[in-house]
Formats: sequence, structure tokens, C-alpha cells
Amino acid sequence: MPKRNRSQTEAVLENRVRQARGRGEGAAYKPWLLVHDVASRGRSSRILSGGRVVHTLSDWETAAYRDFQWNPAVEDIQEQYPLPMSETLRIAAEMKIKHPADPRSRIPVPVTTDMVITKREGTTTVRVARAVKETSAIDLAMARTPRERVSMKRTLQKLELERRYWAELGVHWDLLTDQHLSKIRKSNIEFMLRVALDDERPEGHWSRALTVVNDAVAAGGDRTLDAIARALDADGVLARRDFPTCVRWLCAKRVMSFDMDLKFELSRPASDFVVSPTDQVEVS
Repeated sequence: MPKRNRSQTEAVLENRVRQARGRGEGAAYKPWLLVHDVASRGRSSRILSGGRVVHTLSDWETAAYRDFQWNPAVEDIQEQYPLPMSETLRIAAEMKIKHPADPRSRIPVPVTTDMVITKREGTTTVRVARAVKETSAIDLAMARTPRERVSMKRTLQKLELERRYWAELGVHWDLLTDQHLSKIRKSNIEFMLRVALDDERPEGHWSRALTVVNDAVAAGGDRTLDAIARALDADGVLARRDFPTCVRWLCAKRVMSFDMDLKFELSRPASDFVVSPTDQVEVS
């Protein structure tokens, strides 16, 4: 089967502009690059979130997206965000470096920021920009060959170009690496957000079950979640199989919380969880 042609010609770039790539906000935003447009830097993902499909190009980008998604202060995340080429061409010239270009067509291509985040800070809304890279792609001390060292230096040049663009706008830019992002946290967040309440249960079942679990964990002390689940089941209060679903839903709704950098397991004590008052439990 022939490989997909990912060369960025003038026609390809013009077509992306016509498609409004890199424009819009919230559900209307369209990233400049989709997962099929580039050879991914690891495992690419399509994530249904905020009323649209989000495109991440590596496991670490997915981890970063999930982390920002979990933050209740974050209002919007725009991935694969293109910077104005007139500005990046100018900055590249000032830096005396080559502007990123397609390796085949040789034409200049937009520099993209992995994620631009809009979030609340107190009573104001701010934007921040984040690049996501594996340490092995930028740490010169890890280069095994001269070719790898050259590649890393080029990556660092492009990151500096990106940083300077955002600095001119007064937008805080930072670089996230695998040393900043936790795979366990990503896994926990995905596990919580994928929870679904079975709508075939009798009316009022989940409202009662969630309240029972919230109260039981709040009073659980050093008992494990599994021990609490077994006790509720033995007393005929709640089927054991419904207990994990309730805990996940309560965490997803921020009624209950725990250290997301620790693997979620039913063997964890209830004291690991911070529980909100029962009156905040509402099925929606």
C-alpha cells in the first residue's frame, strides 16, 4: 500500500487556509495539522472533547492535553496552532536561521505551537502557549551520533523561534517534556472521563448510589475502597459492581478528588480521597 503523500505544497497550504485550519474557538476550532497530515512523533490520537475532535501527535501531547482538560480553570485548548508566517519569517531572519520548510517542496511552512490554552486566573482570562517535546529530542547530552546532535540543535532553534514570537505578544510560553508529564496521571484522567452511568437502571438509582458512595468514602478513614464496596454489598445497600463507577463519576465531576499522579486502585484507603459535601452530588 503506498504511503500517504504528506508534502506541503502551495496548493496544500492554500487548501488548509480555505478549510479555516488554525481558526475558531471552542467547538468551532480547527487545528492546522490533523493526525493524518504528518508522520506522528509517537502514537497520535483523536480525542472527542468540547464538541469536536482534538488531534494530538504523540503520547506526550495527549498527556498534556488531558492534564489541561482536567484543570477546571481551563476554558479552551487549541492544538496545532499556526503562527503568522510573516512574523515567524521575520524572527527567523533576525535569528539568522532557516525558517521551517517542507523537506520536499522546500517552501516555507507555518510554525505551529502544540497547545494554546485559555484559562481563568482570578477574575481575568489569560492565554498561555505550550510546546511538548520528549527530553530525548532536545537534550544534547543524549545525542548518540553527530546527526542526532544536529537534529536536536535544529529542534531547539525552532523552539526558540516559537518562544520569541509569543514573547513579543506578552504571552507566557513554556516547554513541557516527559519529565513534567505523568503517564499515570494521563491514564487516571482518561479512566475517570470515560465513565458512564447505565441509563437502564431504575429512576433514582444513580442519585442514591452516588450519595451512598460519597458518604461512605467520607467516613471510610483507613479502610480501602474495596473493603467499603464489599461492606455496602454485604449489607444490601449497593451492588459491589456499581461502586467503582460511582467513585469514577464523583471524581470526574470533581465532587471527589485524589492525587492523580498515583495510580487509581480500589486498594487505596478512603483517606487518600478528598470528599465534598453530599449536597454537591447531582446526576447530570
